[in-house]
Amino acid sequence: VDGCLMNLNEIRRVHSKQVEKLAVIIFKELKVVHKLPKAYLKVLKAAAFLHDLGYAVNYFKHSMHSFYMIINNDVLGLTHREQVLAGFVASLHHGEELNLPEWIKFQSILEPEDAENVKKLGILLNLAEAFDVSMCSVIKDIHCDILGDSVIFKTENDVDKSYELDEASL
Repeated sequence: VDGCLMNLNEIRRVHSKQVEKLAVIIFKELKVVHKLPKAYLKVLKAAAFLHDLGYAVNYFKHSMHSFYMIINNDVLGLTHREQVLAGFVASLHHGEELNLPEWIKFQSILEPEDAENVKKLGILLNLAEAFDVSMCSVIKDIHCDILGDSVIFKTENDVDKSYELDEASL
């Protein structure tokens, strides 16, 4: 059993690093669309790497538990505000809605534009995770073509990526 758990933890660690890598790529590729300040990239990176922490508590509500674990633990290298933002971004990584009662608790350290920006980052994180849904790091790179209201994602890979593309399709 311990060997299986160690293997599962290693898979999740690799998945977390891959989601972080893809989230950064998507953030940079879609800068013209999302128009977020570069400071939010640090928040996205933290949220992407820590997005699945909640699995340790509950599989089905792991996004919510990831939020609580991120905001209630020390995350080195982040300010308290960045940590709270990262927690909220992680809580949205499966398309959930922003938890307004929790948001109100942190209102004193948040800026008015943060709510909209956290939602944008949640979408980017959702996409990044979809591009690694198999947890096999199939997608090596992503390039985006922006055509008016449309975005075309071009992916580089070494093996079949149909599962990831199906999950990422909007």
